[in-house]
Amino acid sequence: MNVAFVNLSCRSFSYPVANHFLELFENIGKPGFLYVHFWDVDMGSLISGNLSEKVAQLSKEQKELLTSQVNNFLDSYSIKHEILYHSVSRERLFRNEETNNVFFQSLTGLSLPEINEAYMKEHHLSKRPSTFGRVIYIVIDFLTFANFKKIYPEFENIPNLYYAGVRFKPVVEKLREFYAETPKAKFYFAESIPIINYSENKWFDTLMPAAIIEAQLMKHFAGKVPEYEICDLLKVLSRLLGNSFLLPGSNSKINLDEAKKYCRRSDPEKLAGFFALNFEKYFKILKEKISFAVNEKNSKIFYVKTGRELESLLLILNPKKFELLKFCNGSNEISQICEKLELKKNSVQSYISVLKKNGFLTGDKKPRRKIEKIIVDFE
Repeated sequence: MNVAFVNLSCRSFSYPVANHFLELFENIGKPGFLYVHFWDVDMGSLISGNLSEKVAQLSKEQKELLTSQVNNFLDSYSIKHEILYHSVSRERLFRNEETNNVFFQSLTGLSLPEINEAYMKEHHLSKRPSTFGRVIYIVIDFLTFANFKKIYPEFENIPNLYYAGVRFKPVVEKLREFYAETPKAKFYFAESIPIINYSENKWFDTLMPAAIIEAQLMKHFAGKVPEYEICDLLKVLSRLLGNSFLLPGSNSKINLDEAKKYCRRSDPEKLAGFFALNFEKYFKILKEKISFAVNEKNSKIFYVKTGRELESLLLILNPKKFELLKFCNGSNEISQICEKLELKKNSVQSYISVLKKNGFLTGDKKPRRKIEKIIVDFE
C-alpha cells in the first residue's frame, strides 16, 4: 500500500494546491493513506528573503479554513488522510537530540547558489529563486518524512512515498546523498506550473469574480507568453475539467488538442477570455470539492504539551462533556443527544456552547466534533 507524505504550503486553496494533489493521483493513483504536511506558516516572508520581516504563523482562522478545505477536497476523492502541522514537526524534531543533530549536519551539505542554479533549468522556477529560510523548511519537511517513527510514534501507517513540488528536488536529492534512512522509499516531484498572482503572493481563488480574473489574465498575456506556459496552464485545467474546454462566445466545447490550436492562433485578448471562462468553470468545480461534506469524521488532533494546557483541558472536559462529545458525530440533533445522555435540554445546550467556544464542536444543527484525538505529548 502506498502511504504518501505530501507537503502543502499556501495562504488559500487555489489551483496550484488542487493541482498538487491531482498530479499525485495522476502519477501513482489514489494512495492507500495520505499524510498532508501542512506548513502552517505565512510563507510570504520566507519567499521574500527579507531578514527584517518576521516569519508569521497563519492566523487561527486561516489555518482552520484551509484545514477544513483540504479535508473536504480529499474526502471528495474518498482518500483516507491525516493532516500534520509543520509547527508540531519542527518542535518535535528539534526536541529530539538525534534528529536535531541530523538537521544541522544536513545544512552543511547544501549550497543556495547550487539550488538556485537548478531552478534556472525549470521554466516556472527561474524567476522565483529560493531563500535560505525556505530551504530550511524543506529540510525539516524531508527529515520529518525520513524520521517519521521518531517524530510521530502515535501513527501506525508509516509513509513510504514522498511527494513534493520540483522546487524540493535539488534539496532532497542532496540530502539523500548523505542521509540513508529512507532506502526503500519512493520519491516523486511534481512538475512546475505557471503561477498567476492576483497580487503579490496572492493566487487566483474560488471567490474571485470572472471579470477580475479576466482583467488579470489580460495583464498577464499582454507580454509575450511562451507556448509551453499556455500548454502547461491547459494541462493544469484539464486535471479537473477533463478533456472538455469551453469556447468563448458560443456553447461549444473543445478537447485539449483543439484548445491548444485555438490558443496558438489567439491574440492576448482572446487568450484572456478563453482562460477566464475555463478558470471560472474550474473554480466552480473546485469550490464544490472544498465545500464537500461527508458523514464520516474528519480527524483532527489536539496536542497537550504542558501542565497548564492539561489543566485548562480538564476544566473544559468534565465527564459529562466528554460523554456528550461521543454523540457529536454529525448525525444526532440536540434533542437526540439529550435523550441518549438522559439530560435536560438546557444543560446539553450549555455544554455544547462551552465546547463550541473552545473549538471542540461545529455550530451545525447536528453538532460535529472538530477534534477526534487528544494526545498528551511528554516528549
